[in-house]
Amino acid sequence: MDKPGTSGITTMVWQLLLLQKQQRPRPPSYYNPRPAGMILPGSTTELVLCELRARYPVWQSRSQIACSVGKNRGAVQWALLYLMQQKLIKAVPDVNRNPRYLRYQAIVKYAERKELSSKNP
Repeated sequence: MDKPGTSGITTMVWQLLLLQKQQRPRPPSYYNPRPAGMILPGSTTELVLCELRARYPVWQSRSQIACSVGKNRGAVQWALLYLMQQKLIKAVPDVNRNPRYLRYQAIVKYAERKELSSKNP
């Protein structure tokens, strides 16, 4: 039997040793080739953004964008939703068809507008 007053300390040390043995090692951190929040080169999102910036003052429908970038409508829709969430594009209802349908346009800064207007006479 332990000396009076030391049984609590030895029990605590024993419990800490058990906890230390029970702790699992951390898994190694892996390289994520597709980090969240980044537009990857060659992705549908990048193609859609480039298309909208190239035709800056023009409002385009989803089907027009899908046709011009050569991707399916689902991929283009996800890209449009992501770009709207990031506030890189804006959308307005298409009054010619139905308010459910949207038209999209890139949001560009003043300096980019001057550059785009000089490219497109």
